[in-house]
Amino acid sequence: MESYSSLPFLHKWPLSSISSSPTSIAATLLIVACFTIVFLYRITTTNSRSKHNDLKAPPKYPGAWPLMGHLRLFGGSNPAHVTLANMAEKYGSTPFMIRFGQWPTLVVSSSDTVKECFNNTNDKLFSNRTITRGIRDMFYDMNAFGFASYGSYWRELRKVLVLTLLSPSRVDSVIQLKAPQFNGWFKKLYEECTNKKSGIVEMKSWLEVMMFNVLASMVVLPKDEGSIEKFRPVLAESVEVMGKMCIDDLIPRLGWLDHFTGLVKQCKVTGKKLDTILNSWLEDHRDEKVADEEKGMIGKLLSMKEGSKLLGHEGDTAVKANILGLLLGAGDSAGSTLTWAIVLLLNHPRMMERLREELDSVVGKHRQVEDADVKNFTYLQAILKETMRLYPVATILLRETPEDCVVAGCHIAAGTRLMVNVWQVQRDPNVWSDPLEFKPDRFQMESAHVDFSGQYSELIPFGTGRRMCPAITLSVRVMLLTLARLIHSFDMKIPNGESSVDTSIMTVGVGFGNLKLTPLEIELLPRLDSKIYG
Repeated sequence: MESYSSLPFLHKWPLSSISSSPTSIAATLLIVACFTIVFLYRITTTNSRSKHNDLKAPPKYPGAWPLMGHLRLFGGSNPAHVTLANMAEKYGSTPFMIRFGQWPTLVVSSSDTVKECFNNTNDKLFSNRTITRGIRDMFYDMNAFGFASYGSYWRELRKVLVLTLLSPSRVDSVIQLKAPQFNGWFKKLYEECTNKKSGIVEMKSWLEVMMFNVLASMVVLPKDEGSIEKFRPVLAESVEVMGKMCIDDLIPRLGWLDHFTGLVKQCKVTGKKLDTILNSWLEDHRDEKVADEEKGMIGKLLSMKEGSKLLGHEGDTAVKANILGLLLGAGDSAGSTLTWAIVLLLNHPRMMERLREELDSVVGKHRQVEDADVKNFTYLQAILKETMRLYPVATILLRETPEDCVVAGCHIAAGTRLMVNVWQVQRDPNVWSDPLEFKPDRFQMESAHVDFSGQYSELIPFGTGRRMCPAITLSVRVMLLTLARLIHSFDMKIPNGESSVDTSIMTVGVGFGNLKLTPLEIELLPRLDSKIYG
C-alpha cells in the first residue's frame, strides 16, 4: 500500500506560501479536502486491486499469436460454439481465457459459472454488450435497448419495454388484434399444399417469412402490410453484414483496413436502407389517431417521447433504434426454432403422435388451435424447451466488464470480454442426462420447474441477467401457437420415403448463430375439414 508521504503532489506543493487571510484559509481547507478525497480513493482502489491480485488468474488457452490472438482457430468449418467447446475440453468446467483478436476474453461453458457471472454482484458488471462497427453504423449505435450501456437511459427503456410495450396484457391485446393475419397464413399454407399434387411444401422459408411478418406486424402495426415484407430482406442483409465482423472490432489498431475491404461502406449503405423504411413507419404513426390498444409499438414509443416519458439521446433515433432492436429478434430466430422443432418431431414420430393426441384431447378436430388453448398443452411446452435446449439460435452470449471482478475464484481484469457458450452449457452432461438426445419428457419430470425466465442457468436460450431478451413472453406465445396449429392441422411426412431428416448437414454458424440453411421440404396432408381452414 502506498504511504501518505509518497503521494507525489505533496512534495511539490508550496505550503510556506499560504497566507492566513480568510479567503486563503478557505481555499486551503478546500484543497486539503480534495487531497483527502483523492487519498482515500487511492487507498480504496489500491486495497481493492491488491485483494483481486491475490487471486489466481484463469488459465490461458495456449497458442495466441501477436495481434490476432486465437482468431485463426475460428476460421475452419466448425461454427464458433463448436470451436469453443473443443477448446474447453482441456479445462472441463473451469472458465479459461482466450484472446479474440486483441481482446482478452473469458470463455464460460458451465451452468455453475454462468450463475456466478450473473449473480447479484457480477450481473451489473457484465451488463454491457460489445459494440461493433455494424451496430454503430446500422443499428443507431447505443440508442437501442439491446446495445445501450447500462445506466439511466437503459433502465428507463427496460421499464418502458417490460412494463408497457411487452407486458402480458399488451401481448394479449396484440395477439388478439393480429389473429386474422395469423389465420390467413394457415389458409395460404392449406391452399399451397392442396394445390400441389405432391403436397410438398418448403417449410423453412414458410416459417421464417410467416413468423417475421406476424411478429413484426405486432411490433409495428403498419398501415401497409407490404412494407414488412420489403423490410425483411434488408434486415437479413444487415444480419449477414454483422456476421462478417470488421477488423476494427477485433484489432482496433488495424481498423483503418476496413475502408479497403468495403465493409464500412456496406454497413453505411445497409444502415441507410433500414433508416429509410423506419422513417416511413414513423411518419405513418406520427399523426395517426387510434385507440391506445391499437397502436403499434412505434405509436406507443412516439407518444411516450412526446410526453417526455422516454429518455432518448435523439427522440426519433431512440424510437427507430428500439423498434429495429425488437425486429432483429423476430422471424429468422423464431422461424429457425420452429424448423428445428419440426425436424426433431419428424425424426421422433412417436413424440409427434403423442403431441397430436394432446392437442386433439383439448381442441378436438372441429376447430383450430387458438392462443387460449396453449396453456393447456404441457407436452407442447416441453417440446419447445427441449428444442431450444438442443438448438439455441443465439449460441454465444457476449458481454464485457468495465471493472475488476471475481469469477470462479479467479481475478477478471477490467475490460475483459465474456463469451458464454450457451450451446455447450445446455448440453452439459453434469446437468442433463443423455444431453445429446431429444427427450422432452425431462421437462415434465426432473426439470419440470425449469423455464425460460433466465433464473435457471442450465437453460438460457433467451439470455440471463438484466440484459436478457425482453420479448420472451411474446416470442414464446407465438411460437407455441404456431407449432400447435401446424401439428394439429396437418399430418407431416418426409418425402421420397426417407425415414428421417439428416441433422448433420443442416446447421451452420452465422456469426454466433445456429441457423438452419438447407431447405426443409415436407409433405403436408390436411387432417381437418376444409371449411376450418377459412
